[in-house]
Amino acid sequence: MRRANLTLLFTCLILRVLNAEEIDTTKISNTFQLGEIIVLAPRTNNTVSQTLNLQMNNINVSEALRSVPSVIFANMGGRFEPTIIVRGFDIRGIPVFVDGIPLQMPYDGDIDLGQLSTFDYSQVSLTKGIAPMSLGPNTIGGSINLVSFQPTDKVDVQAITGWGSGNTYEYGINAGSRGEKFFVQGSYYERHTDYFMLSHSYQPTTYQSDRKRDNSYSDFRKVNLKIGYIAAPDQEFTLNYQYQNNAKGNPPYSGIDDKQSTRFWQWPVWERQSLYFISKNKINANNDIKTSIYTDKFYNVMKSYDDQSYTTQSKKYAFTSIYNDRNLGGNVILSNTSVTNNQLNFSVQINRNEHKSHNEGNPQLTNSDFVWSAGLDDRYLINEKWSLTGGLSYARQKSLKEEDQVTDEGITEFPQNSHQAVNAQLSANWIATQQFSMSAYVARKTRFATLKERYSYKMGQGLPNPDLQPEKATHIDISLQYGVSKNLSFNSSMYYIRLHDVIQSVDGIEGNLTQIQNAGEARFSGFDVSLHYLILKNLDLTTSYSFIIQKNKTNPELRFTDVPKHKAWSNLSYQPTNWAKVSLTHEYYSRRYSRSYGITADEFHLFNLQGSLSWKQFTLYTGIKNLFDTNYAYAEGYPEAGRNYFTKLVFELN
Repeated sequence: MRRANLTLLFTCLILRVLNAEEIDTTKISNTFQLGEIIVLAPRTNNTVSQTLNLQMNNINVSEALRSVPSVIFANMGGRFEPTIIVRGFDIRGIPVFVDGIPLQMPYDGDIDLGQLSTFDYSQVSLTKGIAPMSLGPNTIGGSINLVSFQPTDKVDVQAITGWGSGNTYEYGINAGSRGEKFFVQGSYYERHTDYFMLSHSYQPTTYQSDRKRDNSYSDFRKVNLKIGYIAAPDQEFTLNYQYQNNAKGNPPYSGIDDKQSTRFWQWPVWERQSLYFISKNKINANNDIKTSIYTDKFYNVMKSYDDQSYTTQSKKYAFTSIYNDRNLGGNVILSNTSVTNNQLNFSVQINRNEHKSHNEGNPQLTNSDFVWSAGLDDRYLINEKWSLTGGLSYARQKSLKEEDQVTDEGITEFPQNSHQAVNAQLSANWIATQQFSMSAYVARKTRFATLKERYSYKMGQGLPNPDLQPEKATHIDISLQYGVSKNLSFNSSMYYIRLHDVIQSVDGIEGNLTQIQNAGEARFSGFDVSLHYLILKNLDLTTSYSFIIQKNKTNPELRFTDVPKHKAWSNLSYQPTNWAKVSLTHEYYSRRYSRSYGITADEFHLFNLQGSLSWKQFTLYTGIKNLFDTNYAYAEGYPEAGRNYFTKLVFELN
């Protein structure tokens, strides 16, 4: 009924806009401009378009960003969650935004990037290290922004259908219409996979006896609606609604580490609803204001079963866990250009997050925080060659509800806690010639401890620590861009990051228990290089190499996990005509630690072959992933798919 009502509403809005007067749409981008993050600091292009995602069959956000230098693709095997790590920082320190609206889960500050489809996003953008203060706190390692579509014409339609290995199918539609004053945009997308097949080189284990990966199914459904009103060229209002309901299995551990227990987990429900309002108004010639208000609801059910039959829950480790979380917040950005060659942004953000959880049959406990921050971003153009960008912000996190556990006397509570953080950054950019430029920045960034880090008992293995302070990082980065010739361009970055008060687990607290403490100090350093070479008019090569060293200064024997020292990525593309294209992609990762005590996942090379054919409004995409059927894993004991195939047909009308 809900889907039918939404469809009826959207149809009425389409008809209303179709009756509007004709407008000039030649200068309108299909990228939702109010959803783009204002980045004043210079940066290299870390934006991935939907066109590239279709070509490469990047079905989720983590896959979309794997081609970006310094980005490590990982798979949190224990939860079957694809993710990325940027210069050593995981997703808790690289928050995700949709049209500038924060998306992290209230409890653990995390988000499953595998649940975020690329189909209804015009582009996926990444900032590394330095990020606008207008995004609020916790951007200690950067940020990810997913920008939705907006219609460019009276009728905009994109439809997709596809098939792949493992009984995979997908279909979806993006449709929109723009009039003189109003525009509407809506989409529906669905994807289903029964399983994936392992490599022919895979060796069977107790919990994975054949090549058909056990419990590897997934279902994905999402609705996205947008209504916009343009009162004047500099006055725009939009209301956005997103709903998704996913389900997935969690393949069991099948490795050689006897310290790892095998989990039999499934997520029958992963539901998210988001409603957000964005407006931008020009106050006068030198001032404009952008306002966002949002609310998010997350409802997740995770089931732990007795064994691989996934039917009974009678053992001690079997349970049904239910999360019911909510975010409510908003931000205001005031931009001023009254000083010549200068833009100043002042921003205020507030957020109230709430986490409610319980195991089936037990009482519900609630934890919540209130977080606010105020920030300044300023860019000054000194002359045609030099510019400076600075940022400063203050943030405070205060606990609102701190329920601990249920006793005979009722529900006990943790002590109230409050934490503060200051962030600052400064960058300089030098454009020597049209072919050569350099930039450098230094930044002091922080991340607040999550509700999970402060309050979790780790299933009886740990002690909470409500007074955890923010962890801190100092970044130094030097980058250059050099157009060697008309056909060859080169980019490079070198960085050094010093971390202290790192939030990490400490053993031996009250016997064998662990506790999360501000006990760590670390150093991350590395560099990345990338080049684009137009070999022939219709043949081009894009390649990059990334290197990182992570040193745990406090406890050298405790290894950082999921980050290899070496990563290489290349794409050789050939386009013989304007209607045909084929490309070969190569990806290399050196070995990486999967556990902090030394268990590793081996190095591997991965090759993908993909191509496309276009005819009028239709484009056929097809390809082979893992072309040589490599037996590999991002995390030890969690083997990835062997050779697999995809085909998708896309129709576009605008």
